Amino acid sequence: MSKFILSNSTIHQSESLIIGDNEILSKKSNLKKIFEGYFLNVKDIKNIELASINSSHDEEFGAILSGIYVDQKEKKKPKDFYYVTLNSLKHIKIDNLISKINKDGNKNGAVKITSGKICFLATEDSGYKHVRLKNQKTSKNEWNNSFTYNVDNGVYEIYSYMYEYGDGDYDSMFSVKKKV
Repeated sequence: MSKFILSNSTIHQSESLIIGDNEILSKKSNLKKIFEGYFLNVKDIKNIELASINSSHDEEFGAILSGIYVDQKEKKKPKDFYYVTLNSLKHIKIDNLISKINKDGNKNGAVKITSGKICFLATEDSGYKHVRLKNQKTSKNEWNNSFTYNVDNGVYEIYSYMYEYGDGDYDSMFSVKKKV
């Protein structure tokens, strides 16, 4: 049985995400800068980082199926997050992939969390209106979702990782880990 569980998943149309304190990313003025300026004004927002997720296999479809994995023991207040392409799991088990990310990931930056909530903000508006299927109890949009988690305050470091497989295919993903 895997030590890690899939916490959330979505389909991204853009490979970029913004990571930061939920208090900062939920301000209307900051959201306006992010979505209207399409990254031109993001540098003006303090304490956020840009991260990327991509799959050369999924590029031709224009969307990237991805998920956030957390340690099963820490599912209520995770300390580490692994934002991976779900395509890569056709080639490697999640525990092995996470071991590779931990061993070979490159540090790209860090964010300080002071509100007790970390946010993974999709940079593409979901736009799609989900059609409720017969016998479906909830109406959930599966495209371009953003996620917020309750966490301990502190500094969270962001690491990028590129997983290569097959004949030149690759998936880029990232992890976010609480600095000890």
